Formats: sequence, C-alpha cells, structure tokens
Amino acid sequence: MRFVQRVKSIIKGPYSIVIILLLLLTLVFISDLSGEDVYRVKSVIDGDTIVLEDISSTNVRYLGIDSPEVRTLDGPGDPLSDEARRVNENLVDGKKVRLEFDKERFDPYGRTLAYVFVDDIFVNERLLSSGLAKTLIIPPNDKYGKRLQKAEKEAKDLRRGIWGDLSSLKSPEGNSDFVIKPASATRYIDQRVVVRGKITKFRK
Repeated sequence: MRFVQRVKSIIKGPYSIVIILLLLLTLVFISDLSGEDVYRVKSVIDGDTIVLEDISSTNVRYLGIDSPEVRTLDGPGDPLSDEARRVNENLVDGKKVRLEFDKERFDPYGRTLAYVFVDDIFVNERLLSSGLAKTLIIPPNDKYGKRLQKAEKEAKDLRRGIWGDLSSLKSPEGNSDFVIKPASATRYIDQRVVVRGKITKFRK
C-alpha cells in the first residue's frame, strides 16, 4: 500500500512529465522491436509495389516475390502484368495494411522492403498462389521463404496465371513498339525489349 501511495505521489509531483516521456519512449521502442507498422495505401504501382500515405520512403516493394513488369515509356510490359496490378489493387488499394520487415529495410533504389498484410491476408503469398508472381528470395531476407515457395508450388501444380497455358497469354497493348530483330540485339544492351525468334540452343 505504501509503495502504491509513493508511486502516486511521484506521478503527481514535478517528475510527472519526465515519467510520461519515458513511458512514451518505451512504447516507441517496443513498436520498433516488433518490426512492423500500419499504414494506408495511397496507390498501387504494379503487382509488387505500392505507395503509402505518411511515410518518408513512400514506395514499398513486396519482399520475396516478383510480379510481371508493367509497360512503361522505357520498356515493354509482361503478359499478366495488368492482371497482377488489378489483383493487388483489389487487395490493398485505399486500405490499411500492416508491414512486416526482414533483415534489410530498404533496397538499392531506396524503396521500403516489406511483407504486406491486410487483416488476415498475406498479400505477397496471395499473389504467388494466384500465379501472378514468382518467388524472388534474396538473402538475408528469407523470413517467409518456405511459405512463399509453397504458395508458388501450388500455383504451378494448378497451372495458374504465369504457369498456365503460354499460348493464351497476351502481351500488353503497345508492346510492338519494343519488338526488335535478333540480329540487332547487341544494340540494346541493358534495355528491356521484345525479341521474336526461334530458340535453337540455350545455356544455363
């Protein structure tokens, strides 16, 4: 009882502000240790990248997956890129998402790297199991490696999305602007282009 009274007298005394600040700092520290945070999605760039509100590094790149590239002014898009972006939008656009981080917080482009959750949906995993992404696990960021690989295997076994009938896949509209002849490929080093031809041999 005396201890409780002593604590109450301290809180009411001149040290109350200091105590409150220490409590707030402790809460922030615990939050950082949890390795996760909640934000609202402002927009969706593609199947594996989103923009958040109120965060210094606004672009968030999904960890562990790689979705088909969307068409840009600088390069062609991949088949199913529009579908991947649309599914991602349906899952997260305008919603509050929980970010969970791994060993590395940012990629070389300054984007935040995260596993993304909406309620009980693991978005990275959902895109893989839908066949709208493939696994891209780069150590040391392998926290959910086995779980994501399992989701990809499910999509492959059921021939979903990018693992389905290749003859039914269509390139994004406008990709003809990037078609080149195989003989001129050396002029496009480090660029994304479309090359049509017959594969006669390959190396690993």
